[in-house]
Amino acid sequence: MVFIHGGAFTVGSARDSLYGPEFLITEDIVMVHLNYRLHMFGFFSLDDPSFGAPGNAGLKDQRLALEWVQKNIEYFGGDPDQVTIYGQSAGGASVHLHVLSPQSKGLFSKAIMQSGVGTSPWVTGVQNNGLYLAQVLGVTTDDAMEMFLTLQYLPPQFIIQGFLLLSLIYPMRWGGFNMPTVEKHKETAFLPDNPMKILREGNYNKVPMMIGYTDAEGIYFEQLLRGATGEPQPVTDFFAFVPDELGILPGTPEALKLAEEIKEFYQGDVEISPDYMLPFININTDTFFAFPARRAAVEHVKNNEYPVYFYRFSADTELNIFKQRDSISMGFLGAAHADDLGYLFKTVISPEILNGSVEEIALQRVIRIFGSFAKDSHPLIEGDHWEPVVDGVLNYVDIGTSTDISGVNPDEENMSFWLDIFERFGVL
Repeated sequence: MVFIHGGAFTVGSARDSLYGPEFLITEDIVMVHLNYRLHMFGFFSLDDPSFGAPGNAGLKDQRLALEWVQKNIEYFGGDPDQVTIYGQSAGGASVHLHVLSPQSKGLFSKAIMQSGVGTSPWVTGVQNNGLYLAQVLGVTTDDAMEMFLTLQYLPPQFIIQGFLLLSLIYPMRWGGFNMPTVEKHKETAFLPDNPMKILREGNYNKVPMMIGYTDAEGIYFEQLLRGATGEPQPVTDFFAFVPDELGILPGTPEALKLAEEIKEFYQGDVEISPDYMLPFININTDTFFAFPARRAAVEHVKNNEYPVYFYRFSADTELNIFKQRDSISMGFLGAAHADDLGYLFKTVISPEILNGSVEEIALQRVIRIFGSFAKDSHPLIEGDHWEPVVDGVLNYVDIGTSTDISGVNPDEENMSFWLDIFERFGVL
């Protein structure tokens, strides 16, 4: 099992203090954790092929690690024909981009996407971002090669400062300047086209998949925003949650009408307060993670002969390491963004797990699900059969605190709301 860490393609690493192997190796798994270039260093791009910087260097680092696994994992007791790639958040999106990339063909046999898919609206960013970076750093010259070499020899902290300036000058609603991009030169591209277009055309690496999200992803983002002031941050711009994919221009009557519709659905007439942050939590959960995951699963089933398993993660114990960071978050039910990681990896802040505790019971079920999928392409749950998604039927399993419950169409009311919007604008 090869894990790709998250961090918005900007921060993070695969260090054991965050992703300790103690839990999953009990499933007789050979684990590989990889690092990759991040920020502008991993996603700098220039359209001119003579510079050799077409973008997605971080994703190509990941691919190089997967090639290494193919060549060497047998010496560590692994099987190069049974490689499962899995990741969370930007790591989950990375996994999905490997599924979609022609350059990753043959490097893995199964894929698990946790709280992130390559078709999420926050994944792909600005192309040719090197020109923007040069502009804000004052590298002005008509000689493109001189510009490139000047950037190349600047101290790393200057590049980071340039990115921060870009973020201030060009605030992005979704993907920004340090994200994967569609590469201009298709023959050598890691990502030759729009991810959803690749998916729908069926020109990708077809393997068994697990795709899912946590039921209260938005708790994590509420924590982030509140961290700066200590106060809850109400949603003031509901149009900010509308993907650019819908083709609606901000500030237009159409945009204002849609924003009001979204506000009415999520918030109604209730004002946001410390005791009522659910609208903020729910809209972040749905737009960033739940609905994109649902779309990806439904589309894959249309042209993938292998099974696609869908899940919602709602376990809520002391292993929810991100939710447990403050008392306000603990007042909300469910699992925050990244809380599922506490059931797969031992961290420096993991609690002591007592025999027979609710934490141990939940953890054993989660690692069995992931381990069985990696070994047999079918995730095992207790007392039931996990049905894959089929065309027209979104079967799923809710991975809960004490039990795993199978069903159809998770969060159906919220997902139907977004389905209706996408259908109205002719995107689905």
